[in-house]
Amino acid sequence: MNRYIMTKNIILICGLNGAGKSTLGRALAKELNYRFIDIEDIYFPKNDPDYLYANPRSFEEVKSILSDITSKNDSFVLASVKGNFGKDMVEKWLRSVSCHVIRIDWGFT
Repeated sequence: MNRYIMTKNIILICGLNGAGKSTLGRALAKELNYRFIDIEDIYFPKNDPDYLYANPRSFEEVKSILSDITSKNDSFVLASVKGNFGKDMVEKWLRSVSCHVIRIDWGFT
C-alpha cells in the first residue's frame, strides 16, 4: 500500500467586486507557495490592451480552462465572485483532503 497519497490543498475566496479577494488571494498564495488563480483573468483574456474586458469567454470555456489549470496544480488559491464552477468540479474539490472556503462580505450602508 502506498503511504504517500497526493492531496490537493485548495483555498477558494469568494466575495463581491472590490472586497479584496485578489489582494488576499495573492498574499496567501505567496505565503503558502501556492498557485494563485483569479477567475477574472480567465473570463477576460488580456489580448486587447485598449480594453481589457472585451470579449469575455463563455461559462463553459472558463469551466474547461479552470478544470485544466486546477488539475495540473496540487495547491492553489482561487479568487472568484460567485464560486459557481459546476457541481462536478466543486464536488471534486470538496473531496480533496484540504479545501477551505473564505467568503468576504462587506456591509456597505
